[in-house]
Amino acid sequence: MKPVTVDKPQTRFQKGVPIFTFLALLIVFSLIYSQSPLFTSNQNQYFLHGLARAGFGDLDEDWLANTTEPTPVFSWIVQISYQLFRINAVFYLYYALLMGIYIYSLLQIVFIIFDTSHSRTLYLLYTSALLFIHSAAFRFFNSRLFGSNWTYILEDGVADQRLLGPVFQPSAFGILFLVSILLFLKNKPYWSIFCAVLAAIIHPTYLLAAGSLVLSYMLVTFKEDRSYWRTASYGLFGLMMVLPMLTYIYLNFTNAPPETLNRAQEILINFRIPHHASIASWLDSTAIVKILLIFTGLYLVRNNRIFLILLVPLLVSASLTALQFILDSNTLALIFPWRISTLMVPLCSAIILAKLISVFYQRYPEIFQRYQKSIGILSGALIILLMAAGLIRIMIEFNIKASIPEREMMEFVSQNHEPGEIYFVPKKMQDFRLATGVPIYGDFKSIPYNPEDVLEWRRRIKIIEEFYRKPHCESFYFLIDSEDVNRFVMPTESSMPACERVSPVYKDEHYWIYAAVNAQ
Repeated sequence: MKPVTVDKPQTRFQKGVPIFTFLALLIVFSLIYSQSPLFTSNQNQYFLHGLARAGFGDLDEDWLANTTEPTPVFSWIVQISYQLFRINAVFYLYYALLMGIYIYSLLQIVFIIFDTSHSRTLYLLYTSALLFIHSAAFRFFNSRLFGSNWTYILEDGVADQRLLGPVFQPSAFGILFLVSILLFLKNKPYWSIFCAVLAAIIHPTYLLAAGSLVLSYMLVTFKEDRSYWRTASYGLFGLMMVLPMLTYIYLNFTNAPPETLNRAQEILINFRIPHHASIASWLDSTAIVKILLIFTGLYLVRNNRIFLILLVPLLVSASLTALQFILDSNTLALIFPWRISTLMVPLCSAIILAKLISVFYQRYPEIFQRYQKSIGILSGALIILLMAAGLIRIMIEFNIKASIPEREMMEFVSQNHEPGEIYFVPKKMQDFRLATGVPIYGDFKSIPYNPEDVLEWRRRIKIIEEFYRKPHCESFYFLIDSEDVNRFVMPTESSMPACERVSPVYKDEHYWIYAAVNAQ
């Protein structure tokens, strides 16, 4: 696979694939990559608003569900999907579709950069190798051999941010950046810009990445045809698309008194998401490796059209990251200028992998000719093994989810809750809301982003921490009288005082549930 430096006739792989081939890629890759069970990790935040509006349990009474939505378009997708289908399995299908689009786009981009006309053997070898570095098996061995920070080393960006991941969430729509680049390389600029901006509309933290990508398209276009009008039209088209979301962000997340805004930003950066927002927290050896991957990938395509497409976002990202480091700006930190790395790392990893296979092919073509059948069989066998490993990972994840200590207690709540019940739970019990359909007072994982709401969330977390540190009757009464709480989840090892206004309504090996006496 040698780099393409001039326009060439499309090979059969570059012309596109029949729908059944795409579906095969989708099924194979979604099994190899695998998904975690609903609702896991960030899904507990990003699904909340949509499910609450769709009538899921009594979540419309939840405090957080009534705060300003950070991802309104994704919430709308969740709401409509639940109202239409009433089954959560549809979200697995959505993510599988996105995974199929991801692997197809990545393959097609690489096949445009490199000549793929040599043989089907070479094509199959590269595809199996690309699937391997994205597999659940590869992640498992990385985490066991090198530590958890290395789990996604070849596919995620810095600051623990990535396009894919174990769960369907707004950031997964960053996959549309790959589609955008593919469409631009295929000379479909307006569709390309549409996909880039759509990613940012669904997940607004991609706004800077989308803007820098559109800027790169403008510069490439002007370089190639010197058309001021066409170049300007791309920028205007992208701006018109994104303007409603920019307005929404300004009115709801930045238009607050300076003192409130600064305090909220400090809470997010230093208390809740330092792993995403603080350079000091995420700049480690894995980040250095990923930066090297990016520069290596760019060097390998220095004579290709895609070079400038990737260079411009990288320069924007690097400049703003350096500026944030120098100024220590909270606003810049929460714009996440380094988030473009979520696109750059997997794409550059794919480019490097293609180059390695290309060099091997060019130096030892006789091996490919002599062992063509064996290479094909081994590549197919590897894919089958990776699919089996992915299935095993899925089964293990579902078994773990089903056996968590709070499962029995949450099933009781789900089956016996009444409207008006507000539960007070430990701050790390992040699955409670969506597992039961019952509103809670607050938890650490799920957060608002409106400045006033962030301050209120922090106040609630402090109350939760203090309550479980040493429960006493006065703290129960305060929550009942002042915070509208009427149900309390208590670990069985807690030293529980005898209080007149609360009584137990449930007990298992791990948890008690106490109810306010006047709320029974």
